Amino acid sequence: MQAIFKLVMEANRLKQIDRSGWNKDKEKDGKRYFCKVENPESSADHTWSTMLLFVLTALESSKIEEIDWEDLCKGMIMCLIHDLPEYKRGDPMTPFMSENDILEKEKDEMEVFLDIISDLPEHV
Repeated sequence: MQAIFKLVMEANRLKQIDRSGWNKDKEKDGKRYFCKVENPESSADHTWSTMLLFVLTALESSKIEEIDWEDLCKGMIMCLIHDLPEYKRGDPMTPFMSENDILEKEKDEMEVFLDIISDLPEHV
């Protein structure tokens, strides 16, 4: 139970991570991207919105008796965990990264993710 509590406390840090796309001023391929939002959404806000969008579209697109509940649960879990590494790494804007930097970011995120879940019981 302690490992689960630790994971929840670490995940709660996503509340303090601003989504980078809302508060960056960047240039790529001669185009300027500027979206300074006074109160940008956090990574936790994004996770919640992603989960809500996924569930509502899944339920809307199928009759309730035709829903594959196992797949729905898997999708919900993916929505919940997809940005967990951001509490340690932040939220870099991928469109402004080189292909090599993106691969390195993905590798780092997987290492962080595996570290985050390493203390959880196997059945979780």
